[in-house]
Amino acid sequence: MNISTLKLLRSMGLTLLLLILLEVITATVLPLIGIEDYQIPFNILIVLYLSFKLDSPYLAVLILMVQFFHSLFSIESWAIGTFIGVLISRIIYLFKETVQFFAFPLVIFVVQGCFFLWLLFSSLFLYFQNGPVWSRIWIFIPESLMASLLAPVLFLVLERIWKQDEEASLRGVG
Repeated sequence: MNISTLKLLRSMGLTLLLLILLEVITATVLPLIGIEDYQIPFNILIVLYLSFKLDSPYLAVLILMVQFFHSLFSIESWAIGTFIGVLISRIIYLFKETVQFFAFPLVIFVVQGCFFLWLLFSSLFLYFQNGPVWSRIWIFIPESLMASLLAPVLFLVLERIWKQDEEASLRGVG
């Protein structure tokens, strides 16, 4: 989807506000109900949505913005997240035309596959920095499953923010 600069800035601002709201809810509500070790990675979902839906030369900058705002609520490095996000967006670009988002189960399956790639790349980077990271896998799996189940709903919200054409809907032709 090609988009004007003004619309891009407006939509990205709303997307970042949504990310901040979701991060605040995740950081406050989940610990209140006893879930302290897990955090739903909404930043990755937003990066995946942008990667699937935008054809913009500014995509890397948008991914940087998402990762930077996510880093305000996390100890994760925004630099590694940005690099992995851009790497995965390039992989998505190669297969974007073959994936048609016509059903929620397909969205969940594709998002889970992208989460697996994110885990693989981030584990490789952390391994090179800190050594084995096997304990990270057991935390990431439930987080990614929950995020994959929430992905269709979040993608519909993001689609309204970015105001796609009817034919480019998640329920229609991708």
